[in-house]
Amino acid sequence: MKERILFLLLVVSSFLAGCSNSDHHAPSQPGERVSDVPILLQSDTRFPAYVSTRAMVNDITEPDSLGIFCLAREKTGIGGSDDANDVDWNVVLDNTSTGYGFTTNGIYWSNLACTAVDTGEENAMLEVLPGQDYIWYYPITSWYGYDFFGYYPRQQSYVHNSDSVYVDIETDGYIDILWGRSEKIDNKYAYSARYVKSQESSVAHMHFKHSLTQFQFYFVAQKSWNKQEMNADFSQVKNLKIKDVCILDTYSNLRMVVANRLDDSRSGAIVPVNRYDMIDIALKDSSGTDVSENPIPFSFSTNELGEEVSDTVRVGEGIMVCPNEKEYYMSVCLCDADDPEKEYWSEKRITIKLSGDNARFKSGYIYKIYVTVVGVSTISIDATLEDWQEADPDESLKFELN
Repeated sequence: MKERILFLLLVVSSFLAGCSNSDHHAPSQPGERVSDVPILLQSDTRFPAYVSTRAMVNDITEPDSLGIFCLAREKTGIGGSDDANDVDWNVVLDNTSTGYGFTTNGIYWSNLACTAVDTGEENAMLEVLPGQDYIWYYPITSWYGYDFFGYYPRQQSYVHNSDSVYVDIETDGYIDILWGRSEKIDNKYAYSARYVKSQESSVAHMHFKHSLTQFQFYFVAQKSWNKQEMNADFSQVKNLKIKDVCILDTYSNLRMVVANRLDDSRSGAIVPVNRYDMIDIALKDSSGTDVSENPIPFSFSTNELGEEVSDTVRVGEGIMVCPNEKEYYMSVCLCDADDPEKEYWSEKRITIKLSGDNARFKSGYIYKIYVTVVGVSTISIDATLEDWQEADPDESLKFELN
């Protein structure tokens, strides 16, 4: 499943947003001029709700600030464009009467802070937050085709060079990161004033997605042999609670490639800023409180045959981590049901790894980790794969802790 996030920008009454009246006219030197074609982006309001958690963004109106870029992609070849400047993302639009015409070949919208407002219909409207310098209209010459890129959470600063734009985002495991771009169209004029005028619809469509890997945790009790009763029962688990689950040694600072001009497949990629800045992430409940504050009991019921069975218990929310890693590590803590201070930690780090030598955890996927507990000396883990999209179970993620 691909989450499609499309935005709709309202046309304002002024010819240019964020400009003085003197900036609305052509520069005094030959060059680009501003057209009367507004930049419009359209969007669905909600992500498909396969799994909803407190930390996840489930509705595009939830973020308080999205970062949006408009970037020149290539020369269109239209008359006059051969002599125009080459595309260079080192260049940021100079919104002045003298500078505008010669700076449209790079970053046209520069990390614009926007919010999406629910209209009560299928579409959301994107409103630019006040106090920013930007132009809401395409250049008149259509020398360049442009693409739009967006991300969340918006950062105050970004880094750019001639061919790439990226941002660094600090995460704690409970920050959802989104990335999106305008729809790819096999037309060198997309998106430009010339292209928009030729279309029945004047909007550019953006597709957004969840960018991180998410782990969710489920616990189930298993019967063990009872020597006194000479049968198998849940006696070794009934006096236990789940006190803590941690993802160990994961990255707290991530770098998102918002756009890469030379290799578009890298656009949207997330990597660690460095591999030495590591943190442990403790599982939280739906209120944002550490699970350790309120240990969770195992659940039992009686089936139609009158037999006692163990029910699967979901523990806490999800933990969101850097994608494209080969393995992660976790630890589990059980405690005495009557004395939570009496703890039983897993004696070694539990490796979470997919089958295949080069298999990596994917962005936008939820991996469900099932922990089967026989007693304090035996914990087995069966991790299956689920998604913010559709995904097949991965039966290779089975572990046993003694």
